[in-house]
Amino acid sequence: MAEQPPAAIPSAQEQNELPTYGTGVWISYKIDFRTQFEGLRERVNDVETYYLSLSNLYMSPKACSLDRDRWTVAQISTYKATNGFEHESLVVEVECEGAKVYLRIERRRSKSKINKTPSNATPKTQASDDSDSPSDNAAGPPEDNRPTGGSSSSLSPKVAYDTIKFSETLKGLIKGEECIEVVRFSKGKRLSLSQITVLARCVNTMEQSYTVLKANCYWFAHLVVRTAGLIEPDCQVESISKKKPGEFLNFQAISKSERAMIKDVKVEYDKKWAKFNDDIHKAVNNENSPIYKQALQREEEERKAKEEERNAKEEEKRKREEAERKAEQAEERIKKLEALLAAQATNGAK
Repeated sequence: MAEQPPAAIPSAQEQNELPTYGTGVWISYKIDFRTQFEGLRERVNDVETYYLSLSNLYMSPKACSLDRDRWTVAQISTYKATNGFEHESLVVEVECEGAKVYLRIERRRSKSKINKTPSNATPKTQASDDSDSPSDNAAGPPEDNRPTGGSSSSLSPKVAYDTIKFSETLKGLIKGEECIEVVRFSKGKRLSLSQITVLARCVNTMEQSYTVLKANCYWFAHLVVRTAGLIEPDCQVESISKKKPGEFLNFQAISKSERAMIKDVKVEYDKKWAKFNDDIHKAVNNENSPIYKQALQREEEERKAKEEERNAKEEEKRKREEAERKAEQAEERIKKLEALLAAQATNGAK
């Protein structure tokens, strides 16, 4: 049974879960309706880490039955910085009935050169150690995100730092930026929270190096929002400003070959989306998994509880029937005694 979405916004609201599992095993938990954003509540998270936290959440006993479609993408807005280097980012409006939250998704770069990245390190590890990595409260682009530069150092590949930030208000994500385009999705034909996360990760893994002329913030935002339009084509694109996505100082910052990558991203997304769901399915339906064992244990506990309840009712019924039988026997003896006394009184009167 899919979880019913919340009817109101209160953050303390809890939902009752009545999930099915595997071969009909039932398991019940209470889940805060914003559980899926726990990995983003207190800090900016890189795309890969949030993807893993979301995947692990759906594999956990407490949330394995959550409806992965309950949070849907209502619209994706492209924002451009009004000062400095016109850094571009995406703000995703995510809804669940009466609740609404916002996710800021963007690409930045760290100071670490891509050729210095150890083979066993991830882009997140490198970016987290750099002084110019975006802070939790930084909404505007750091200077290191400039799309042009004169020195060979500024043009050399760096580690891309793709992040997702959560906020309950739009104001909490936007500072010194202008909305230039909005892509709106029709109800019933929207991407889910899981889908937009998988898509952002897909673009991240296709190119994890960042240069000022390639695979930059414009490239990342363009591929995410345009591929989203391929996944759910029933959407409307509205230009809000004279400025256009992917442009810097009125010059196109994304090459034709990079724009043509959308179809490749869609193919890669389909693979990663299938794997995302398949991994969760295998984890949940694995007989050796804690989820399966806990579900079986709960089923056995429920069976024993029902059996004890049934035995208690049968024992109560037996005692009640025994008491009724004894009462009937006592009443019968009294009637016989009364009849005997009446007969003796009649004989004595004669």
